[in-house]
Amino acid sequence: MTILKSDEKNVSCYWHAGISNSLLIFKVETSTPPEALLTRNELLTESPYLSDTVMKSAIAKEDVLPNAMIRDILVANQQSAKSSEVMDKLNERFIPMPDPMMGEILAGQTQISAKEILEGKIAAHELKRQNLFSNLVRSYKSDTINISSQDSLILMLQGETSLKSKYLLTFEFLGIDDTAQVINTLNSIPGNFTLNGARQAIHNDYIEYFEILLGLKSENKLILELDSVQINTLMDLVISGHEPVKSYSRNILLANQLTEHYEPILLPEVNNPSGSRPITISEQQTPNTYFRLYPNPTNQYAIIEYYLAEYSNSQNSSIFVITTQEGKVIDRIIVNKKQDQFILNTTGYIPGTYLCSMFYEGKILQSQKFTIIR
Repeated sequence: MTILKSDEKNVSCYWHAGISNSLLIFKVETSTPPEALLTRNELLTESPYLSDTVMKSAIAKEDVLPNAMIRDILVANQQSAKSSEVMDKLNERFIPMPDPMMGEILAGQTQISAKEILEGKIAAHELKRQNLFSNLVRSYKSDTINISSQDSLILMLQGETSLKSKYLLTFEFLGIDDTAQVINTLNSIPGNFTLNGARQAIHNDYIEYFEILLGLKSENKLILELDSVQINTLMDLVISGHEPVKSYSRNILLANQLTEHYEPILLPEVNNPSGSRPITISEQQTPNTYFRLYPNPTNQYAIIEYYLAEYSNSQNSSIFVITTQEGKVIDRIIVNKKQDQFILNTTGYIPGTYLCSMFYEGKILQSQKFTIIR
């Protein structure tokens, strides 16, 4: 008796609900330096619901997205600070994230992001539905009075769209000796679900497990009448199989007194999920240099990186003033941090030469010319 096994070629479709996420990753990975501002704005538009994969892709595009842009993206997605993979990727950047900006990102470790709140609500609804579903299954299976209860259970499972329900349905068909439906249900799973990685391995375990049960059924044997081949297969599933088939197989071996099992005691792990470095304040600017503006010349945006040693508290503020060569004020940007980087959007500027000046407490500290080209 043979049950078809699926492989990568047998997966019917990789198109799933997360395709928009895949497209966003594709856009990030194929972006070029001239598209930096566009890419950053698109990621901010999708925030605060970016996946870890999208954020890691953005962090890896160091030639396109500088630290200031990455900081904006990760701060907008506070859940990033709780992901060790995202933080490890951030620490791999060739130009390290400045410590004060890293501190802004790590602040998300003590906050609950909008994405986490939404995921919590979804998980609560899914848990409630799962509990109701489990109660229905339990009610049908324990009903020994209504002769149609098993038919009702099978009908309900056939209407469910989850992978778990299909395996439950397979067990129900086995219980009524409908071996053809057992095989058909198992063989239909790869065509209706995306099986990759662990899912594919679990499905293969189910196939081996049901082959044993169907073999016993065809010979009118009980699970206490295993042959040597079946015993070896069950032992292999216990050693290298995946849950829940691993436990199913161990239970049969326990019933046959062919193995021993002691429930493990699981202790919580205490560690730092971020893998981040400690926060320190570095004074990278010289006393006579308060800010840097780059790239220069620029096109769509410039980064202004500043450090103000005289800054004392949050009530004080610095002002960056952008003027034309004739002295006409184009922009005023107020900042309230001692050290930072921010994006100056120049897409609305006419090509030419401009002057960026930094003021603090009414005094001009530094000026720098920069050129916009198209």
